[in-house]
Amino acid sequence: MFSRFASRTRLAAVAAAVALCASAGAARADYVDFSGSRTGDDPVSFSGRLTLGPTTTVGGTTTATLTVTLNNTTPTTSDAYAYGFITGFGFNVPTGVTASNPVVSDTDFKLLNAAANATNLQGGEFDYAFSTNSSQLHTVATAEIAKGIGAGGSATFQVTLTGSALLGLTAAELIGEKSAGTGSSAVPFSVRFRSTNKTKYAGYNDPDGDKVPVSVVTSPPPTPPSAIPTPPGVVLAGIGFGSLLLGRLRRAK
Repeated sequence: MFSRFASRTRLAAVAAAVALCASAGAARADYVDFSGSRTGDDPVSFSGRLTLGPTTTVGGTTTATLTVTLNNTTPTTSDAYAYGFITGFGFNVPTGVTASNPVVSDTDFKLLNAAANATNLQGGEFDYAFSTNSSQLHTVATAEIAKGIGAGGSATFQVTLTGSALLGLTAAELIGEKSAGTGSSAVPFSVRFRSTNKTKYAGYNDPDGDKVPVSVVTSPPPTPPSAIPTPPGVVLAGIGFGSLLLGRLRRAK
């Protein structure tokens, strides 16, 4: 009788420890949905999702994966629907954070850092950008425009962020990081539109030739308390408790 009770108790202790371990690995990445548009003779628009994390720290180095899904939602009623392309976007990170290891569903896009992107004349220099041009976000050669995301199309971009400032950083804070400009020239996450129609858009200065800042950012609903991951310290305590209980049961037997 005692042996059966002890066996059940052992199983309960192990199950509790396993449950705690599982909850520790249930950390959820944070995300925001976003959109932006530019009105005018030929309006353009975009939407997407920015996902950050989860954040991990190994050997004193903190990293998180940043994933951006970007959609060209330019309306069919706009001339830019046929000629306008998303040729890139710029984004910023907190001081001390770096981006590396780019992975893009459309390999025509390259990751640029602030030095390569110094010709961003609208809104200052972004910390990083993706562009169909290998050296800058602002100027894209004619042959590189059509390599962008056409109306109705989408692409996914991913980089590894590294830096202690990632701890506690939310997706909403990241997408809202401003560029190096000051005042009205400092802008957050922005998308670059270009056109292949040289006759209609001489000089590429019409609405579909601008960088369009994100204007609407929607965060997900708050995480229910039951879904909040258990801190690692509590997990270790649970494992220790389970081991201690098993040891006592063995001695009692």
